[in-house]
Amino acid sequence: MTFTLDMKWINQMNRQKLDLKVKEIVSVLLKKKGYVAPIDVFQHLDYLTEENHKLWRTGQIPYLERAMLGNLKRFSFILSVMTEHAKKMGLKPSLTVYKGWAKNKGKSLKFSKSGLGHVEKKYSTHYVSKRVSKKPQS
Repeated sequence: MTFTLDMKWINQMNRQKLDLKVKEIVSVLLKKKGYVAPIDVFQHLDYLTEENHKLWRTGQIPYLERAMLGNLKRFSFILSVMTEHAKKMGLKPSLTVYKGWAKNKGKSLKFSKSGLGHVEKKYSTHYVSKRVSKKPQS
């Protein structure tokens, strides 16, 4: 076995662990909030700090991917796992508009450097339990 094959095996093991972790987080968030948002998943995985999230929301970081720790390939993998798991759980996709805070208030936020529609959609789609009512009960 060569070093290259060993690295592929290690990467596969890391992906399997990450896959399981993402699915676990999706289930926890769904129980806690009634929906799952990519930003929450990235925060639970420690790819997005609360501070960097705030900097992005206030316009001090131009797009979310720049605020996150890691690489685009991993972010894409996480979004794919989250989407597939949400579909298997029967969750309803809900496109969400993200607006800035503070001095950036009301401005639409960007998730990716490219700004491509299909990429932006992946980051801004929340998955909602069909059993959750639209308005919380008092």
